[in-house]
Amino acid sequence: MTTHAVVDLETMGTGPTSAIVQIGARAFDPANGMAPRSAYGSYTDLGANFFDVGVKLQTSIDAGLTVDGDTVMWWLSQPKTAQNRLLDEERRKICSLPTALAMLSDWYAFQSAEFVWCHGASFDIPILEHAYRSASLHYDVDVKPRWKHWTVRDTRTLFHIAGMERDDLPPNPNPHDALADAEWSAALVCEAWKKIKGQRFPAQTI
Repeated sequence: MTTHAVVDLETMGTGPTSAIVQIGARAFDPANGMAPRSAYGSYTDLGANFFDVGVKLQTSIDAGLTVDGDTVMWWLSQPKTAQNRLLDEERRKICSLPTALAMLSDWYAFQSAEFVWCHGASFDIPILEHAYRSASLHYDVDVKPRWKHWTVRDTRTLFHIAGMERDDLPPNPNPHDALADAEWSAALVCEAWKKIKGQRFPAQTI
């Protein structure tokens, strides 16, 4: 079994320097489908197949990450349920940016994940990798992502190859929550994987 992980963020911007307020991730094996969510004793339970940590916004700002006014206004326009999930300290631990990044690295390593996915090549992973560099610099800590650049995968490309275009995808029942978004993406990766692996492609002459 090869373990993959989807990582998703909630942020206060859309660019690569955006301030992070939540990190969600889900470990899975696309060849065998999504396993049920494992028991989660506490937010530090590295053995759980999912990860969900909130980030104190000021610690992202203190690390040099940026807040975009349009994104703040967009968050203010969202349903109260989405806003409340973001701030719910009973649902997840909310900690400083360097602590959250270190925890994500530890969780990813403990899962022995070989590939990391994000929904779109230009958002979650670039923002995370910039955050790791910024947190290390501004907080004088040594935090690094555990994935290698060649192990990064993009769900949108996979969905396109599988014939699963944006308008065809089932809606996420809990949008704007990083863990829910990661689980939604992981389930769709499994579906796309099944579609592609089940096809027989004609032999190509190079």
